[in-house]
Amino acid sequence: PELTAFALDDLLQQLRIELDPLAKERGIDLVFVKTSHYVRSDRRLLRRLIQNLVSNAIKYTPAGGKVRVGVGATDNGIELWVADSGPGIPAADRPRGS
Repeated sequence: PELTAFALDDLLQQLRIELDPLAKERGIDLVFVKTSHYVRSDRRLLRRLIQNLVSNAIKYTPAGGKVRVGVGATDNGIELWVADSGPGIPAADRPRGS
C-alpha cells in the first residue's frame, strides 16, 4: 500500500461523477453527503473498495430507489456508510456471512 493523507470528499466526489450515470440509467437517486474528513490510506485501494460497495448498492436497488454514501465520526475515528433501499440479504443467506 502507498499511504498518503487526503481529503475523503475529493475521492467521494470523483466516485459520484463516475457512478451517477449508472445510477441515473437504473432510475436510482444517488447522493454522496459532503464531508470535511481527511484520511491516511492507500487512495487507490480505498477508492476501489468504496466503488465496489456503491456499485453493488446501485446494482441491487430497484428502480426508483435511493443510495446514500456518507462519513460519520466515531470514538475511534471515522466510518464510511452506504445505505440503500434495496431488498438486502435474504434471511436464509445471512448466517453464511457471519
